[in-house]
Amino acid sequence: MGISVYDFRNLNSRVTSEGFSSIQINHLPYDSMNNASFNMPYGLNIRVLALLLGMTVMICPDASAAFRSPSGTMSFDSNADGTADMTLTTSALAVGQGLSPSTNLHIQGNAMITNDMVVGSSSAGNSTLHVNGSFGTGMETLSDNVTIGNVNLVLADSSSGNITLTLPYAGNVTGRRYTVKKTSTSNEVVLSGGTTNIDSGGFIVLTSGNMAYVNVASNGSQWYIVGQSPSGSADAWTPADITTALWLDANDTDTLWADAGRTTPATTDVYTWDDKSGGSYHAVQSSGTEQPSTGGTAINGRNTLAFDGTEYMSTASNPFGATISDAHVFQVFKTASTLVQGANFSLTEELGANDRFSVHGPWNDGTMYFDPGDASTNRISSASWATTDEVIMASFYSSTTEGTKEVWKNGTSSVSAASATSQSVTGGIIVGDFTSGGNSPQKFDLAEMIVINGTVSTATRQKIEGYLAHKWGLEGSLPAGHPYKGAAPTK
Repeated sequence: MGISVYDFRNLNSRVTSEGFSSIQINHLPYDSMNNASFNMPYGLNIRVLALLLGMTVMICPDASAAFRSPSGTMSFDSNADGTADMTLTTSALAVGQGLSPSTNLHIQGNAMITNDMVVGSSSAGNSTLHVNGSFGTGMETLSDNVTIGNVNLVLADSSSGNITLTLPYAGNVTGRRYTVKKTSTSNEVVLSGGTTNIDSGGFIVLTSGNMAYVNVASNGSQWYIVGQSPSGSADAWTPADITTALWLDANDTDTLWADAGRTTPATTDVYTWDDKSGGSYHAVQSSGTEQPSTGGTAINGRNTLAFDGTEYMSTASNPFGATISDAHVFQVFKTASTLVQGANFSLTEELGANDRFSVHGPWNDGTMYFDPGDASTNRISSASWATTDEVIMASFYSSTTEGTKEVWKNGTSSVSAASATSQSVTGGIIVGDFTSGGNSPQKFDLAEMIVINGTVSTATRQKIEGYLAHKWGLEGSLPAGHPYKGAAPTK
């Protein structure tokens, strides 16, 4: 038994049914549908809204209800704006405003599945996502120096020359994986971690003469290699592959601390800057007014430490012992908008007037002064060496063993002399000044500093230059003929 209602306008908006097996509603005017409801036996209540226009409602005494459409399509307009937000046909469901289903399930926008999902089977799977059959992923072919987008597979075409592909920031794509496949045996493909590392280095190289591949994944803080071809790929060379006396890397924010105990990561002022050489010669500044800051400056998208002309750091002890005989110091930095009379570093506290191993690079007039020993007798200099707001990769070398001292800027020699002298040591290494008294602090953004105790071959110097240049975006400043101008060094 049932009752059919064709027009609510002459009925009470609330109808009680006793003994009817169904209530059928057909073609009701829009205004008569609003807020209409039926109380049924067994406590069932159904509210009929405007979205039911043109549909059939079947209500049965066993407290079950079914919606039926004579046309085979139901459209749900939750905003009552005349555009359906969900459309259901006899074989498909579309969720999205104005969307018509083109597959059995068609969703416009994001979707979330709380439990497991099985594709291609009517049986339960054994994984969160179980695919019974094939599946595809987004892919693209790249042949220029670009940042990889929202695809999983990249075909790297290096047939026209070396290319560098940069991964997106790992912190924004936690869990994402990429496969990069070289499609030409010509030239090299460098996969860069951008502002974060890939494993312990900044990049990986798919070498010339091969068509290698590499798989990487983000854990939310950096990228990791999770698979690669057995040949044709090479891990990036880093200073970890040689013996260093001190290695400070501002882009490795895991080495920057806000306290002496190295328990609180630095977000602004830096109390402790960890040494990555393995010798634990950490740079420290306990005075809050003299601490450099992190997070506000960068070179090539990589973090640097800002020294404002009043700030410096120093190590508690010195890796050179009592005497400096052979030393090579590398720094990458950006000069200030106003040059000051500052010192970039000193490998010892000043023992007396001008008695130090230090660099003014530059002085306030742009001149570079290298003092590997008593400045009155051992200084070499280069006028107009730097300008304001200039990014520089510099290295400073003095060797009594080889009887030479020399300065390089971006891989090119600036000045040299065929003499060198040893320097007595007291105290630690000063970063951003030539004394821990704050007598001549430099104003610059310091990216990285590498110190080597001993002689350094040309091949090693050029490897370090290649590593720093490609990491900090200075490869274009390397001279023609430099072995790592076109590609970073590999192991």
